[in-house]
Amino acid sequence: MLFALWKEVAAPTGQRFGFKIPDGFVYNSVRPCLALAAAYRASGNAPFGYLHRLQQLIFEQGTDINDPTVLVGAAAELGLDPEPVRAALEDPAALERLRVEFAGARVYGTHALPNVLIESDGKRRLLVGGYADAATLEGLIRERLITQA
Repeated sequence: MLFALWKEVAAPTGQRFGFKIPDGFVYNSVRPCLALAAAYRASGNAPFGYLHRLQQLIFEQGTDINDPTVLVGAAAELGLDPEPVRAALEDPAALERLRVEFAGARVYGTHALPNVLIESDGKRRLLVGGYADAATLEGLIRERLITQA
């Protein structure tokens, strides 16, 4: 099932997949999200390079990105301070913050990634959940702008 989804994603996006899954791997994004949040908090910048590296590790190389040593090592490999990542993976408060963020995202109806929210009149709404090509996304934005005008 997962490989079928990856093929579906690869076709329109050109994203590469290695079609490997680590033995005993459980598809769960909590630890990678904790690591990314820690990198963000430590640097004050969105850790897009780190996110990209984690995606390469799981999708192309079949590496278990739930393994704390992989998460810490990937941060260090990119020149990020690995200590905040290591600490967040063991911090119950960091896990609770993440759960609150997940719950907050679900308020918008987010159930698939990526998500694009649009804000108007101080309120955010889900514009699209899941993959959308640029033309589709542009059309949805234009449609929303027209209906709000």
